[in-house]
Amino acid sequence: MTLIVLFRFPAHRRIAVSAVLWHDGSVKAKYLEAAKSPFSLWVVLLPGLVFSVAARRAAAAETPELPTLTSVRQIREVTPEQAAKRYPAHLRGVVTFCEATWDSGMFIHDATGGIFVTLGEGTNHFNAGDEVEIEGRSGPGDFVPVVQVERVKVLGRAALPDSDRVTYEQVASGTEDSQWVELRGVVRSIVPSVRGHMLIDLLSDGQRLSALVTRFDPSDAEKLIAATVRVRGVCRTSFNNRRQMRAPFLSVTSSEDIT
Repeated sequence: MTLIVLFRFPAHRRIAVSAVLWHDGSVKAKYLEAAKSPFSLWVVLLPGLVFSVAARRAAAAETPELPTLTSVRQIREVTPEQAAKRYPAHLRGVVTFCEATWDSGMFIHDATGGIFVTLGEGTNHFNAGDEVEIEGRSGPGDFVPVVQVERVKVLGRAALPDSDRVTYEQVASGTEDSQWVELRGVVRSIVPSVRGHMLIDLLSDGQRLSALVTRFDPSDAEKLIAATVRVRGVCRTSFNNRRQMRAPFLSVTSSEDIT
């Protein structure tokens, strides 16, 4: 007669092993052996934990932090796709145009050029000539890269920069978008526009160009009709949803910028 003896392991020595680990017979054996000793279990698990931490650190090292852009030129030179990565930006410059009823931001100019910076709704109550320091992130914008502002500090007042004298051809090329410029032309008409602005129609280099003036003294209208003038303002661009330029125009703070 053969005697068969059945052994049953105590319940507290059992351990659950994931289905993935069961694919490797050696791993299965190690986990079953580890069930007999808590210390042995740590010997099995620790190498995996160390590898996981090391892998995360290696992945972080392969994705370096984006550099901070500190000039308008640096921001304008990145592509829209790069700007969408939200590079940190830290700029100091002079406000060249800000109109709370028209834009949700303002234009600033530093030693390297001009750029549009977006602000929260109802927070763009700054004035041309304000010297500001801003911190924010780059954004692709609708035509050229912009700065999405996170913090802005007014440092005081400063003189507006010297305006670049441009031709209609330069303005129409799109390269002058957001820049503080001076353009010469002949006034063809002056008519009221939306939100209290005045729309001046200019003939420059044989081409028509509009200048939208925020503060305009109506008494100046008669003497400006048919006059040859110099207009200082920010070059703007209208565009379609494919980032293609349609027509340039100027944003002008006041009639004092028209000579």
